[in-house]
Amino acid sequence: MNSLSQRDSRWGSIKLGTSDTTIASHGCTITCLSMAADLLPPEVNNRLNSVSGYLQGNLVIWTKVQAAIPWLQFEWRSPASEGYNNDRVKSAIKKNGFCMVEVDGSRIGGTRHWVLYIGNGQMYDPWFGTQKATSYYPATGYAIINKVGEPQSSLYRGLDLSNQESMKICVDDHIKIVEGLLVPIGDLNAEKDKVATYKGKVEELNKQNTSLSQELGDAKADLATTSAALLQTQGSLAAELKSQHDWATVAEEAQDQRDQYRDFTEYCLAQLENDLKLTTTGSATKEERLALIMETTINSVEVDQKYQSQIKTLEEENKRLLKNSRPIEQLAVSDIWLILLRRMLIWQK
Repeated sequence: MNSLSQRDSRWGSIKLGTSDTTIASHGCTITCLSMAADLLPPEVNNRLNSVSGYLQGNLVIWTKVQAAIPWLQFEWRSPASEGYNNDRVKSAIKKNGFCMVEVDGSRIGGTRHWVLYIGNGQMYDPWFGTQKATSYYPATGYAIINKVGEPQSSLYRGLDLSNQESMKICVDDHIKIVEGLLVPIGDLNAEKDKVATYKGKVEELNKQNTSLSQELGDAKADLATTSAALLQTQGSLAAELKSQHDWATVAEEAQDQRDQYRDFTEYCLAQLENDLKLTTTGSATKEERLALIMETTINSVEVDQKYQSQIKTLEEENKRLLKNSRPIEQLAVSDIWLILLRRMLIWQK
């Protein structure tokens, strides 16, 4: 006889009897019967269901125990008025090796709980599935179940052709095994198809991932190229801005030179005009007047050549830096001579 737990994950979630409760929550009684009968709780549950051995869906009917488990025979269930009788429990243990005892279940959050006493102050507790001292719970009642034969479990006990019960168990179990296998095989085929489908999806996602990774790499390369081009353009713009600044400075200097030359030309014309007036009203001879005019003109030409040289230098600089700059306005010496000759002819008249 081995200790069993009603909360074992192999059967704890199975419905108890015909109720909505489970073996884990309310299956202490059938777990004690399982230990006594050398069976597992699901089989005891099935056997009791097959003989309508439950009252109100999940309460074991004691008188149905032997119909469900032929080698166990119900003898006595103590009434509430009797309570626990230690002498009778000891006697049952001596005869069968065990006795089912009802205890106060408040310690594990319940009201009533069944355990299996095995003698020497020890018990098997189906709540924990371990052996404990009987002092762990206060005893409140008992049930005597006698062992009247050898276990006949459907868990591979062999086939006895002379035993009708054995034959029935074998056939029933064979049907259960076949039906139980056919369903999983169908499920496995369905799952196999799902796996194939998922595998195809995974392969497609891998391809997409590879393509996206390549596109990302190309995008990074393009971004690096664009960044380099932007940096180069930024440098060119900075150089162009500096060139524009230099152009503005040169243009301003050229404008100043033009203004100076224009002022000087006007000054020269004014001086010549004044000198000519003086020569016409003074007492100098005609030769002296002409000599004075020639000297003034020569001086003007020399100054004009000096400014013409400066303007030429500035124009060359403008041509280099400013493609669209206006040509410097100037008054040529030949123009000055024409003006002077016209005025001389007028004065001579």
